[in-house]
Amino acid sequence: AVHRRRVSAVQVAFSLCGIWEELGVVPGPDEHPIDRAMRCGQQEEFGVSDSEHSALLGRLTYWEAEKARQRQHLLEIHRRLCLLADVAALPEPEVLELEKFLEANAQCTALAACKAMELRLSEAVELRIREFTGRRNTLLAELGEGEGQINEQPELGEDLCELPPHVAQLKALEAHVGRLESQIQTRRSDAAREVTEVARQVQAIWQELNEEPVMPRDAAVQQLGLRDAINDIGEPGAGVDPSGKDDQTAEEITKEVSADQQMVLTSVQQSFQTWEARRAAAAEELARLHSGIRTMGGTPEAVEPFLAKHCTLHRRDISACRSRLQKMREAAQRAEEELDRQYHFKTEQRERAQCLAAAPEPIETFHSSIRALREQQRGLFGVKGRLRGGG
Repeated sequence: AVHRRRVSAVQVAFSLCGIWEELGVVPGPDEHPIDRAMRCGQQEEFGVSDSEHSALLGRLTYWEAEKARQRQHLLEIHRRLCLLADVAALPEPEVLELEKFLEANAQCTALAACKAMELRLSEAVELRIREFTGRRNTLLAELGEGEGQINEQPELGEDLCELPPHVAQLKALEAHVGRLESQIQTRRSDAAREVTEVARQVQAIWQELNEEPVMPRDAAVQQLGLRDAINDIGEPGAGVDPSGKDDQTAEEITKEVSADQQMVLTSVQQSFQTWEARRAAAAEELARLHSGIRTMGGTPEAVEPFLAKHCTLHRRDISACRSRLQKMREAAQRAEEELDRQYHFKTEQRERAQCLAAAPEPIETFHSSIRALREQQRGLFGVKGRLRGGG
């Protein structure tokens, strides 16, 4: 029986030494007496009695439980490392490096190294939290909202351990930013459709008036002739490296995109307002020209066919109406001048007849007046001939 107890004690001692080696346990001043006896090679003298053997088996049970606990702890750290690497969005080379690290540090003696790696990945997560916080605030500012609390809760798989607070915060931030980006993209898409339609209206005015765009004011409208131009303004975060390692942060790119789109919208709106005013002026001028032609043109049969032919805002029609009205005005002015001449001529004839009747020598006075009258007639007929030839 004593021999069997000693053999059992030696086996327990070997098991304990194996556990200590696996756990990397270092002797200390507070070491348990049984552990010290096993380290010092006293297993043959210790554990022979029933009480000693029971205590020895108790230490073995304790260390086996400790080994299981530390193994579980190591597995949990490995899970957290994988989770941190996922939320930190590590690039592919660093992910492969982490996989090699986990394979090389699968023993309990690697707890310290795993904790150090966890700290490094936690710092990467904190950095990403700051980036997403800045991005969220930029998106909220573009939407015209204040900085609010994050209410999104990340969905966890049943096989994952409980998330650390900073990981949960990052996942909630990602969900919030995704929702804000979706809202902004919808708003930008609506604005893009609206500004494209406005640009088409401006181009329709160009065609209606047969006028060319004015540079550089109408440059944006010309570029928007194809709808792709406004779509190239981009989506929130377009062109951002998913790893977050791009030269520009997502926040900076979002600000640039918003500024560029706002500049395009403003330019197109200014062009539209200017050309809408130009079209209104052309419509007002056409109405005035048509009214003038109807007033001075005579009967509807003589005027309406011309007006029907030249009824658009095309500058060719406006020019034709302008020219027609100008000719009518010139003809009316000539007719008025002719009436004035005839009036003065008749008045002069009447005055000469009165003078002739009162003259002491009627025959001589008559011949003198006839000669003067013929001179005036020749001059008048010469003026009429020149008017007809010029008209």
